[in-house]
Amino acid sequence: QSVVAAGAVASQLDAVLPMAESKVAAVPEYDFSASRPSPYPRLLKRPVTIRLDDVTVQYFKKLATELDMPYQALINLFLRDCAASGRRPSMKWRPSGGRAA
Repeated sequence: QSVVAAGAVASQLDAVLPMAESKVAAVPEYDFSASRPSPYPRLLKRPVTIRLDDVTVQYFKKLATELDMPYQALINLFLRDCAASGRRPSMKWRPSGGRAA
């Protein structure tokens, strides 16, 4: 009985497929032989892993919500602004050896 049912399904598919194939638009072929590499990869962001205090992350998330933007984009913009303006921290860092920097 399943062989008969499979044959019926196959004949229904054979009837439908020509209609479906006739409705598919022809996809043009593209010639990429004269293409050049994208000039934009240098502008792509580089994934990094950093450890941030929860308070810091929550601050940027709250601010990003107020500005209606992703918080990671906000952190990136903030750090980019710091780098562009040459801003430096106004605190002293003590290395784990206990000496002041």
